[in-house]
Amino acid sequence: FKANEEQLKKHVDDYKVKLSKSEQRYEILKKHAEDKLEEANKEIESISKQQDAEIAKLTAKLRKSDMLASSLEREVERKQKENQELTNICDDLINKVGT
Repeated sequence: FKANEEQLKKHVDDYKVKLSKSEQRYEILKKHAEDKLEEANKEIESISKQQDAEIAKLTAKLRKSDMLASSLEREVERKQKENQELTNICDDLINKVGT
């Protein structure tokens, strides 16, 4: 009976050592996973900031292009009016010379 008790105590001690090693491995893996997660979150944040900056840059370029297009449209309209006025003046002169 005493030998059985000693053998059981030895098994308990062995399991305590195995449990301790397993807990250490768990903590190491947990720390590694947390580090990787933190690294991934930093990378995501960095990419997000880059994309936000790129969006702001492209938005500014779009506004500039829209303003240029509007300006050019107004210029075309002004030139068309000037051409129409010049055409009318030429028509009037041709009519006066012809009569």
